[in-house]
Amino acid sequence: MSHLLVDIGNTALKWVFEGENQTSKGVIVLNEQWLEEFKKLVGRWSISKIYLASVKPSASKVIKEQFPNLVREITVFDLKKVMAIDYQTLHTLGVDRLLSAFGGLEFGNTFLVISLGTATVVDLVLNRTFKGGSIFLGIEKHLRCLYENAERLPLVELKEKPPLVGNSTKNALLSGVFYSLKFSLEGFITEYHRRYGIKKVLFSGGYSHLFREVLEIHSPIEVRFFENLTLMGIKRFVETLKGEG
Repeated sequence: MSHLLVDIGNTALKWVFEGENQTSKGVIVLNEQWLEEFKKLVGRWSISKIYLASVKPSASKVIKEQFPNLVREITVFDLKKVMAIDYQTLHTLGVDRLLSAFGGLEFGNTFLVISLGTATVVDLVLNRTFKGGSIFLGIEKHLRCLYENAERLPLVELKEKPPLVGNSTKNALLSGVFYSLKFSLEGFITEYHRRYGIKKVLFSGGYSHLFREVLEIHSPIEVRFFENLTLMGIKRFVETLKGEG
């Protein structure tokens, strides 16, 4: 049986198709044409089930309306049945955070998950229990916030590691946002290691690759980078359903 794994974020839909003899993956930007692209995607294969996780209810609602017999949406309360969660406000907890943590359980019992996307999220998993963490501005939103609140600052885009000393306003903005995040992440990792003995850090998200070579993290802390931990968590959750069946 073939299925489609779908991770709907704030700005894009990431997917993985898994068939008997074929695997494929891709990204659909959530613009005006996204639904038509998704319909074409679903039409490419004979799909028995769409396993979907979303932090954008408006998008997931449309997909469920279009494919009511195919979609199985994964919720925070589904994950509460398969992993320990120590978090006070489950109704506002993003399912992507839990799925990334659930995917990370394949690599250890205690670790940090750091996601660098629309938001920057640092989450602690301690003895296989999701404990929560910190959420703050992602790179693109940080740059846009400066542009929208200071009339003379341009809107710029970060595509690669900038110079530490910005010799133009553009480079100064890029340097400020990039290195403030670098030093912040290093500080979080160091403090979690001191307080909780963290020795494993799992990075994911669209901007994570920019930090692969620049983070100054030393032994015994191991840092690993993944393309999409949320999709890995969805896949792991589907496997638990098969086990129950």
